[in-house]
Amino acid sequence: TALLEGQALGIYRYALRNITNEAGTKRMISLATDGQYPTSVRLIAANYLYRATGLKLDTSAVPLLKNALATATDPRIRMVLVVALGKTKADQAMPALLQQYKQENDYRVRSNLLRAFANFPYDSVKTTVREALKSSNASEARRAAQFFIEHGISDDATQYWQWAKDSLPWQVQIPLYQAANRHLPAYSVNSRDGINAELRRWLGNSTSVYEKSALLKALAEFGWNYKYIYREGAPSSSPVIRTATMEALSMISGRPDFRAFFGAGYRSVRRELLGMYLEAMQTGDPGMIAVAAEALRNENLKFDALMSNTIILEEALEKLELPKEIETYNQLQQTIAYVKGEEAPEPKTPAYNHPIDWAMLDDLSEDRLVTINTNRGAITLEMMPEFAPGTVANFIALVRQGFYQDKTIHRVVPNFVIQAGCPRGDGYGSLDYTIRSELPPLYYDEAGYVGMASAGNHTECTQFFITHSPTPHLDGEYTIFARVTDGLEVVHQTQVGDRIKNIEL
Repeated sequence: TALLEGQALGIYRYALRNITNEAGTKRMISLATDGQYPTSVRLIAANYLYRATGLKLDTSAVPLLKNALATATDPRIRMVLVVALGKTKADQAMPALLQQYKQENDYRVRSNLLRAFANFPYDSVKTTVREALKSSNASEARRAAQFFIEHGISDDATQYWQWAKDSLPWQVQIPLYQAANRHLPAYSVNSRDGINAELRRWLGNSTSVYEKSALLKALAEFGWNYKYIYREGAPSSSPVIRTATMEALSMISGRPDFRAFFGAGYRSVRRELLGMYLEAMQTGDPGMIAVAAEALRNENLKFDALMSNTIILEEALEKLELPKEIETYNQLQQTIAYVKGEEAPEPKTPAYNHPIDWAMLDDLSEDRLVTINTNRGAITLEMMPEFAPGTVANFIALVRQGFYQDKTIHRVVPNFVIQAGCPRGDGYGSLDYTIRSELPPLYYDEAGYVGMASAGNHTECTQFFITHSPTPHLDGEYTIFARVTDGLEVVHQTQVGDRIKNIEL
């Protein structure tokens, strides 16, 4: 088993570096689909078929994948096999995937099935995805709504608008509005006006910063909303909304059809967006600056050609607090080099600046358990100080200070992670220190591992995530410092905007 795991991990990790070959893929198909191999090996191989890009899975792989899917009792394997089967795009794969969706009882597998459906004709999967919008599992329903954003068609745009008026949670309704706004044909002026009027009213009445953020992005699907978005969002007192404003504007400037959409006025719109990004640079807001910096590197719009110098960018860089705002610093440094026509610099890595407080580990109970109390219920973690002593000591210190009390779950990616611990609530918050990355040979091979969010090695501080499922592509990149022992169902139910009441040692 150890030798097979080693071989599978070797081939898999080359794939994460975009290095694959036919022999390696053939071997991984064999390992993933043959039930005689150990589950741990099959899981690695199936994740290769899921994650590797540019694979040519010919029709000979379809019967093997179909049989493996039909006989797999472990949902961890099924959830990656369905994506692999979808990658084949074979006609005979479609009925198997639809049948699996009907009989599947694990929302994570169903969420990945919705992802796999994107490889097949829209009309053949539309009805199934439509029904998934009503799923009692919010993450599955969100994934279905995302399908229509990414793969919807203009003929159905008004249907998405009507579906959004059903009794659905806002996390599903707003993406359906977004899908309608994206796919509505240009000549449907009345529908367009109606959709955007409703979104604006909703934005004005909403009290949730995460709901408002989603509404701003839905409005961004109609590019001419750019002035309204900036006017409503940029002055907000909430960093969540300010960052979402920049993300919405970035969606607009990032449109591949930017010139065609704005027509003869595209030059003036481009200049106005540049002005908004440069104003963001002068706010000192790390979230706004990071998003604006990345938007300025848009190759299609050539913002660099409109900038005579980088003074505003360099002044913003100097005002950033390190290591607290290291992620923004690296984004902005890259943009300055881009505007100057220079090679992108290596990302800055913080010096070790936070020694391990070993005494904090004495506060752990003998069973090393910690309880996160949320509005959804309790999540119990077992700390792993033997593998990540510095991270555990830092976490305990923050708990003792009451740092995590009333913090939001600011990020939820269906069948991937929930993330919390940002003092700003938008993912760009931190404190004035960083801790070391601790990366021993531990593996994200189960659901419920707790890792530290980071923007590169040794940039961790307060933000952490909990996995919904195995995520082996995170191995060796993100510190594992705990695992869920009880309350995993709460992790699966958690949505953006939920809150941590407190954490108890």
